[in-house]
Amino acid sequence: MIRLVLIAMAVLVPAAATAETVAGVPRVVDGDSLVVDGRPIRLARIDAPEMKQPEGRYVLAALKRHIAGREVQCEGTDQDRYRRLVATCRIDGRSINAWLVGRGLAFAYWPFRDPVTLARRPCPDQSMPECHRTSPALLSIEDKARSAGRGLWRRDPLPTNPWCIRHPSGIDGWPIPCR
Repeated sequence: MIRLVLIAMAVLVPAAATAETVAGVPRVVDGDSLVVDGRPIRLARIDAPEMKQPEGRYVLAALKRHIAGREVQCEGTDQDRYRRLVATCRIDGRSINAWLVGRGLAFAYWPFRDPVTLARRPCPDQSMPECHRTSPALLSIEDKARSAGRGLWRRDPLPTNPWCIRHPSGIDGWPIPCR
């Protein structure tokens, strides 16, 4: 009987997510994606301009200059739908994710951002996983970059949200008034 209970628990209770660490000199794919030691990485809790946006190539070039052949260490516990490791990556112990947001080169991830005004709306239900995929520290860093007019906010106080580029018609028939 005890053996049956243990087997049932092993099958029914999901295993705790284990951290995956990858290190090496990366290939920069775009403003929030790298390949490190053959492993695709999506930088966690940020959203950089898409390559088809005017700022996309600028952010790509800035990230390449910042990394400049140095080794990065990436640690994450999740995979996205493209099977990339969603991770925080560091150079010499400093977060690349925070560097991008602090230079105004990426948005801090917030799923309830108004697509036009970019205002952060409150999370409608704290039980939603999306409410916990952000970082208060990154949101604060973004606010400082915006106030200082860095990067994306240098020429435009309301740069186009990358979400609007990926979902120009909205999701599930919900139209998004992207500018």
